[in-house]
Amino acid sequence: MKFVCLGYLDESQWERLSEADGQRMMEACFDYDDELRRGGHFLGGEALSASKSAVTLRSRNGQVEVSDGPFTETKEVLGGILLLEARDLDHAIDLMSKHPGAHVGPWEIRAADEQINALIAERDAAARVRPSEAPRAGHSIRTLRDALNFSYEWIKPLADDLADAAMTSPTPVAGNHPLWIMGHLALSSADLLAMVTDVPNPHGCWKALFEGGSQPLPDLATYPAYAEVMKAYEATHQNVLTVLDELTELQLNARPPAVWDVLQEDPQFQTIGQVLLFIALHEMSHRGQLADARRALGRKPFA
Repeated sequence: MKFVCLGYLDESQWERLSEADGQRMMEACFDYDDELRRGGHFLGGEALSASKSAVTLRSRNGQVEVSDGPFTETKEVLGGILLLEARDLDHAIDLMSKHPGAHVGPWEIRAADEQINALIAERDAAARVRPSEAPRAGHSIRTLRDALNFSYEWIKPLADDLADAAMTSPTPVAGNHPLWIMGHLALSSADLLAMVTDVPNPHGCWKALFEGGSQPLPDLATYPAYAEVMKAYEATHQNVLTVLDELTELQLNARPPAVWDVLQEDPQFQTIGQVLLFIALHEMSHRGQLADARRALGRKPFA
């Protein structure tokens, strides 16, 4: 989630600081901003000039009046704005409570209105694109849909054919058997989709069995039924396509609302379009293991 953090200060108190103390305070604030950047939480910000340089507009009797100074007469005035990325309000409070600026005045933290901001961003992007440079309608979405369907249609027939041999190793030594592969694809694709929708993975209870890095187990009784796993894989594929159909071309370039902390700086996961493309590529990376399992069983390749 995005939060707008409004930092207030008492200008008279600030002006009483020595030049050295003021510089130390600014350096401490800059250092903490860098820490927020490294964690993927700092989205931007603006420092404001002294309030004595401000003007306020008011409408009275149908006329706009201009007056000097801030809108309200108060001891503490707005000193700057910081845009923050956090999981939720509690996380934002925790991050900003450590900001050195909290020692010179209060921070007001308010969640950004994602729906309105998305509309603003869409209109802003459209205004910057000349008609001759505008993308053809549906091109990127169509390409992603083709990629997702291509991977699904190449994987599912192999997986269906292995329903009677779900524990077959694709290599002479222990490897990823079909049951683990399909459970892993159902779990991981739903996890990646959750980054786009910010809706929990419905198959999260399978994490210990199928997450990346887990070891395939030889005991069939350890796992859910193969038919259940296949049903989850099919449902996840349909959910991905449904989400894709609800997106606009411009939204494909937006940052996913729930990027995992470990992927905050990974260039492959900075846009919604990149995440959806990764789902297709990741699924195809496991197709060869299904083909090898069929080969180990002596089954002929599909025509």
